[in-house]
Amino acid sequence: MEVRPESLEAAKVSTLVRYTPQDRVLDLAHLSPTDYNLITGLHGTIRHGDRVLLCLRAGSGDDEMYIRRRGAKHFAAHFPGGAHGDHPVALETDGHRRQKDYWARAAEANGLHACIEMPVRGGKLDVAITGGSVATDIEVQRTEIPVSLVKSRTTVYQKAGYLPVWFNDWGARPKWLYDVPAMGCTSQPWEKYMPKARTVYATGLAVFKPVKCEVGAIDHCPYRPGGWCGRYHPQQGPWGMTVDDAAGMIPAGEVVPMRRRDGQVILVSPASLDLYRELVGIGDWSHGTKTRTHPGRGSAGTLTTSSCENPMHAATAHDLIPKNLTHVVLTHRSQFCNLYYVEPPGPGGILCAACKQSLEAKIYRTPRES
Repeated sequence: MEVRPESLEAAKVSTLVRYTPQDRVLDLAHLSPTDYNLITGLHGTIRHGDRVLLCLRAGSGDDEMYIRRRGAKHFAAHFPGGAHGDHPVALETDGHRRQKDYWARAAEANGLHACIEMPVRGGKLDVAITGGSVATDIEVQRTEIPVSLVKSRTTVYQKAGYLPVWFNDWGARPKWLYDVPAMGCTSQPWEKYMPKARTVYATGLAVFKPVKCEVGAIDHCPYRPGGWCGRYHPQQGPWGMTVDDAAGMIPAGEVVPMRRRDGQVILVSPASLDLYRELVGIGDWSHGTKTRTHPGRGSAGTLTTSSCENPMHAATAHDLIPKNLTHVVLTHRSQFCNLYYVEPPGPGGILCAACKQSLEAKIYRTPRES
């Protein structure tokens, strides 16, 4: 898949290049041993016009590059007409390599198979984990790169049949953190040595629990700022585990990506995803799509009487709401299903029987946007 230079916010990044024979974007400052040998092996082989190595920095003029050597060091240099200087060619750091090794070791300890730097069409997977129900790709990213590049790589790796999970351990929160499935870890001296197994704790994983919307339980209703509706809403909290646990649970489908109502992508347990679906009506993650807003759930805390989209609801379900009523008063909303506010809730006080049955049967359809 081609990654267009204009989509890379390339002005902020000076070390990204495209290696056209494999149609891959590489960071010359952080190359794996295999890619380092690939790039340095181009010394003396590229002629102007071959367009083998292209600079992705904005304003580069002639974007073609070749490899030059000075002593033991290699550089990617522009042909005459280029707008800036040489790009040093360097191996990835020891810390980067150790993080990939840690994930591979953890996956194998969970009885799975791990392959570091596995090539796929359009790229390479940092750590490909197979043997579970979900083929998983762990992308170790320790430096800032454009959000657009993270998204495009996620598309490439997903098309290759893997669930990409981006792993970041550096201090500043990356701009792409909530745009793709991602997680981090507690601070570790990766550049000095490899941490022992089961000593690195994961960060960024979450669980949800239902909390009643009332004074003392939550600050305010998410649909009615400054007030409370008396119904149940999902409350997010941290989910503690080691990276070693995650290396086994993600490929097992026991940690899954979801998209919150505000569009942020996070990793949660399947039970938390089910709960979020029940309480909010959305939550499934699909790369490249946006969250659909539930009709009638606005900040004013009112509900429009738009048609119910649940195919399992009876045709007479809307008779429960007076036809001459434009909005349902908040004090009456507890009488209705938390998903559509059309039928009374079941014994759990959240969903009506039809909505719960459709969710369990996986035929639930997201409502139209109002």
